[in-house]
Amino acid sequence: MRKAKDIFKQYDDLYTKNEHFKDAIDTLFGASVAATGQALFTDMSPEEIAAATAMGIGGAYLVRPIGKRVGKFAGNKLEQLTPDGFGNRFNAPASLIPGTPGSPEVYKGVPVLGQRARAGYEQNFKRPDGSDKTLVEGLPYMLGREYSDAAAQGLIGLATPMMFGKSVDEKKAEEIAKLEQALAELQGDVASVITQ
Repeated sequence: MRKAKDIFKQYDDLYTKNEHFKDAIDTLFGASVAATGQALFTDMSPEEIAAATAMGIGGAYLVRPIGKRVGKFAGNKLEQLTPDGFGNRFNAPASLIPGTPGSPEVYKGVPVLGQRARAGYEQNFKRPDGSDKTLVEGLPYMLGREYSDAAAQGLIGLATPMMFGKSVDEKKAEEIAKLEQALAELQGDVASVITQ
């Protein structure tokens, strides 16, 4: 039991402090959600689902740095426009978003969300010198870094069934062929009954 606690503590520390590890875990979670949805709700083959999953992971890793830079740029510009960061006016509603300054306290008792909130806060709202960013500066950075990849992965997950799946005409043609085969078998059965 102690060994399991030590392993979980190491994982928790790594997830909280290492943004690359956190990004990898979040991306794999998103990929598993997309693959499960494709397996349950589409007619994609396992090979197509694997290809779509790989494209989703690749898309997430390509979009994340762009979202991070755009979010950082937007946050810095907003911070220059509002040096006081709007004070504390938006901290309470924003604390419901995991990763914002108030969210570690809000989600403290919820195991997964509490860990995600703490990790997001440590990685997105702390400057290298240890000081806190304002909500105006940190929120665009966090949204760009943490959610741009999820949006890309979701779009790829939704688009790939249309790319790999059969068209409506192909499905109709298959159904017509099955019905024609069933009709031919039925006609053969009827003909054999009549000739007897």
